[in-house]
Formats: sequence, structure tokens, C-alpha cells
Amino acid sequence: MRPLHPNGFNAAHALLRSMANLGWYAFPGARILDFGCGDGARVYQFRDEGFDAYGFDMSDTVALRAPDDRAFFSALEKPRENWSDTRMPDDAVRVPHDDASFDFVFSETVIEHCYALDGMMRECARLLKPGGISLHTYPSRNAVLEPHFLVPFGGRIQDDRWLKLWATLGVRNWGQREMTAAQAAYHNRFYLDSGICYRSNDEIIATARKHFNHARFVDREYYADDGRAERLRRYWRAIRSEKPLEEIAAIPRLCILMARHA
Repeated sequence: MRPLHPNGFNAAHALLRSMANLGWYAFPGARILDFGCGDGARVYQFRDEGFDAYGFDMSDTVALRAPDDRAFFSALEKPRENWSDTRMPDDAVRVPHDDASFDFVFSETVIEHCYALDGMMRECARLLKPGGISLHTYPSRNAVLEPHFLVPFGGRIQDDRWLKLWATLGVRNWGQREMTAAQAAYHNRFYLDSGICYRSNDEIIATARKHFNHARFVDREYYADDGRAERLRRYWRAIRSEKPLEEIAAIPRLCILMARHA
């Protein structure tokens, strides 16, 4: 693994450290794809460390540092009218890079949004070089606080009455602070129907194994450096923060899927 950036420890470093726990070390110049890159921050972090990193997303939401950086990012050919609506067929997912062209393909909190999971896994497998690693992190549908709209057990219990109950009790994510209870419940209903697609771990790994020779969950190894004492400190900081529910919802460990070819 490359040395830490002199200006501090960022999320890309944390990801590489966790990958080292899995026995994979990024070599200088490794070609990396962030599948679901969002604003592109992680791509820039990797590029700042000397990696040949690129990003892909369903929508073009990248905050470019410079116009020429457009070459590092791509999005679906047909843009969506509503960026939060992630419904699409599997054959719509196509990343404009050559077969077997990346050493490391990863996604962070993308799978729970991906209706076209088969298409996503097909593309990740197509893009991965022999000997490369594809890693995917995502929240469990059994999380105590659903991490996007913060409703308790919202990944499992999606009944309208459940959503309305917690909206009436004042549960809101940061973007819903000014909404009425009815508006928040409606917003969560729409998001569950169009932007969130929770699956069981069995279904997710079965889909991965259709396209990769090997796929398994590696939560314990990935989080080997994450001790109980540090998690308790994070809970304490979260309780005292400006956005306690959001911070608390982000603390539980994610599900970690690792896949590769033979």
C-alpha cells in the first residue's frame, strides 16, 4: 500500500487499509474504478496518491476541479430526469471502458440503490482484470436506523403507517427538516419505491456469483482495525453532534462483498 498522504488520512486511505486486511495491496499506478462515484471526491483522492483512478455514475454529479478532468469521469448515456430515481433495466448499465481494464473496481453504498444489480455486477466483472478485486460496501436492510431517511428498521418495515408514525414523531433526515409529517412520509414512500432497492445478502451474493468466479462476504476481515472502544467513542461524538441521527446511522458496519475472477 502507498504511504499516507502528508496532508492527512482520507477515505481512500481508509479503503486501502481495509483492502490490506483482505490481503490486497494497491501498487503504484494501479487502475481503479469508483462505480457510483457521486461528486468524484474519492476518484480525486486516489489520483492525488498517484493511482490511475476513474469514476462512473448513473448521473453526472461530479464536482470537477478543472474542465480537462472530464476525461476521468463518465455517466450513463441516457440521463435520468430525477437523479434520485434509480429504476432502470439491467441492459441500460454500460460503463465506457474496455474489458479487463481495471485492477480494482469498487462501490460504496451503491448496491442498496441499484435496481439493475445484475447489470452492475456484469459490468464490474467485465471491467476487472484477472487477479483484480471488486469490492462493494452497502448497508444492511436490517439496520436499526435506515441510513438514508432514518426511520427505525425502514429497510425492512416499509408500510405507509410505519413511515407516517415516525414522521409524526419528528424523525427527519437533514434534507427533510422543513417538511411537515405528511410531506416527510410521502418523500420516504417515493424514495423507497424508486430510489432504494434492498435485497437479502443471499440474493446479492447469488447475483455476484453469476458473473465472478469467486464472491464472498468479508465483513470481519475488512473491519479488523475497527475496535469496540473506537465505535463507542464515535457513538458518543454522534450523540453530541449537530446531526445526531445521521451520525448514529452511519456508525454500524456495512456489509462487505468481495468478488474476483480465478
